[in-house]
Amino acid sequence: NLLHTSYIEHLQARQHAGWGLERSLEQLGFDVGVRLAERYSKDTPRLVKELDIMTFLCKDMWLKVFRKNADKLRTNHKGVYEIFDSRFRVLVSSVGDNENSRSRLFMPCGMMRGALFAFGINASVTAEAGESASCVFTIKVKA
Repeated sequence: NLLHTSYIEHLQARQHAGWGLERSLEQLGFDVGVRLAERYSKDTPRLVKELDIMTFLCKDMWLKVFRKNADKLRTNHKGVYEIFDSRFRVLVSSVGDNENSRSRLFMPCGMMRGALFAFGINASVTAEAGESASCVFTIKVKA
């Protein structure tokens, strides 16, 4: 969490060669997500079904990365998934600071997108911070 905060502050100060904070953090998260998905799934049976991959993401990988399971996974069975976390660790220290909360979500969104990419799923991932460090991640699978 401290490293994540320091990196955000560094990028805000330098604006990472014109890329902008959002794109820089999202790309860093994507690269990390690909590597983590490969590492954490190497000892599990090959995941093929989209729902199995999403379940792996919000249970197994979430637990290893954020030290707790996500609270809920919801889908409309048409390629849209929502992951709910009532106390998202990344947001705990920025409760009440909407701009800081928003910038802290770019990297986790990229990380989820990268993990999905490692499993062969092309998706967009967005997040909304709620009250008291709650968060909803929306994953839209692209055809």
